[in-house]
Amino acid sequence: MPKSNSGKTAYARMGIWYQRKTGHIHLSVPESSWFVTTVSNDPSSKRYHPNLFQKLARYLAEQGADGPIVEDK
Repeated sequence: MPKSNSGKTAYARMGIWYQRKTGHIHLSVPESSWFVTTVSNDPSSKRYHPNLFQKLARYLAEQGADGPIVEDK
């Protein structure tokens, strides 16, 4: 995994996809055997993070990938 010149930042290739059934956006780092997580827009979920969810939803939309409806703000 590449790092910045200062060595303080690591740059990861990441997979991002939306699972319509659960309403979660999934994140994974293919180079890692353990890094898979989800983000939810549901306030009752422990994975709730509305800001990150909307940013990832917007990114998916910009890439032409399936995703949730992007809220304009």
